[in-house]
This record gives sequence, C-alpha cells and structure tokens, in this order.
Amino acid sequence: KVFNISGNLLAALSVSVALPSKATLENADLSRNQIASITIDYFKDYAKLKEISLRENPLTALDANSFNALNDLTILNLGSTKLTNFDFLKKATKLRDLQIISLKEI
Repeated sequence: KVFNISGNLLAALSVSVALPSKATLENADLSRNQIASITIDYFKDYAKLKEISLRENPLTALDANSFNALNDLTILNLGSTKLTNFDFLKKATKLRDLQIISLKEI
C-alpha cells in the first residue's frame, strides 16, 4: 500500500500524525512538507515500510534509532533536507537506494 501526504505543510511527525494501514503500508511519501522533526519511535509500528520519501523537508537531525523498526526499508529519499549526520542509517541493512542530495543543490 502507498500513502502520499506530500505538500501538506506538516511541521513534525509525532504520534498525533498517524499514517494509515500500519500493518500493510509499504510506501510513504512525506516529501515537500515542513517536517523539521520526527519523534524517535514514529516509525516503530510500520515494519512493512520499504520506501520513504522525506525530500524537501527542513530536517536537520534524526535520532540514531529513528528507523530501527524498519527492517525492510530499501529506498530512502532525503534529498533537499538539511541533514549532516547519518548515524541513523547504520542499521538500515537492506537499504539499496539512498538519495541525500538533489540536482538542484549542485
């Protein structure tokens, strides 16, 4: 299942902003919002997520454990964010496609 909530001016991802279909959601497009923070355990109930797009959000940091529950995460788009530390990727062992820069930034 795919959920697209891009371009909705979300400022943060916390328990008050729930994505649908926790048990079956595979793709979440959270791009082009105003997401500056994500709570540490936000993705803990979304174990089936394989693809997440957080591009074009003003994220500056993510906790090292932010994606721990996402054992099947294979695609992560962080283009046009303000992240400089990527320790949260250490446990993303199935990650095969990572975007951390956008062409418009070059």
